[in-house]
Amino acid sequence: MTTLSKNVTKAFTLIELLVVIAIIAILAAMLLPALASAKRKAQAANCINNQKQLLFAWKMYSDDNSDNMVGANCNAVSDWRISPAGSGFKLPSIPPAIAAAPDLQNKYLDEQGFMQGGLYNYCKDADLLHCPGDTRWLTSDYAFDSYSVMNGMNGSSPSTHPQPSLTKELSIKHPSAAMVFTEENDPRSQAISGGSGNVFENINAWTLPVTGGTYPPNWTGFTWWDAPAAFHQTSAVYGFADGHAENHRWLDGATLMLANYVGSSPTKDVYAQGFSLTQCPRDLPYVANGYVFPGFGINPGNNN
Repeated sequence: MTTLSKNVTKAFTLIELLVVIAIIAILAAMLLPALASAKRKAQAANCINNQKQLLFAWKMYSDDNSDNMVGANCNAVSDWRISPAGSGFKLPSIPPAIAAAPDLQNKYLDEQGFMQGGLYNYCKDADLLHCPGDTRWLTSDYAFDSYSVMNGMNGSSPSTHPQPSLTKELSIKHPSAAMVFTEENDPRSQAISGGSGNVFENINAWTLPVTGGTYPPNWTGFTWWDAPAAFHQTSAVYGFADGHAENHRWLDGATLMLANYVGSSPTKDVYAQGFSLTQCPRDLPYVANGYVFPGFGINPGNNN
């Protein structure tokens, strides 16, 4: 008697396939946050490197200019860069393909403004003014630049809160604690100098509303004025006069609300300088202590 054998083809059942798909989905859900975190850390590391290179250029500028610091405002060739909305900006011929795309035009104009400013001779990469975590420029009319210089580092005296600034690098008594560069999220709609259209730009230097009666170590009555940024979701990078840069994690919820605001003029139009030391008891002192300025009136300053 002959026994017949059949070739049986084995395959996954529907239930087995569903189980495999479910396992893959679970693993992906576990992996994606880790990948996002790794991306943010890489962007922060890139941002730190950007500011270190800018700080090196900042230092070389003062070495070549009788210890005079490059200007903190964004209007003249003696400033670290010139804003496309600055009075000293020379509007270049914009290639048609770039002019047709608002995001590319904003990037191009900010790069040109950096090339017209005081640091470009010491730092030939114009894209260093941009943090890779700052995606605002991809939205129409938003600027490409991510950084500002602290007003106390050779900035002008604001009309609303007049305060002096340092002009000589050697006058900084504690370089390792003195902030020079900051990430800023306080854009205002400004007309492009010599051209048509507007751009949302961080205006001039980054400023805190220091007054005669608002001073260290308690900073009583202090508020934000120009907004900080959180391009790394919960943190911002600061560059110091000794050449180092650090990524600072924000600790107060009110700071994060302000730093992550998407729109124009957050402190002036939306929050109206409403976040005080009471609401930001850990973040405001961190920045205020690094915001170096000389004494004036009854204010002793914090360059002591």
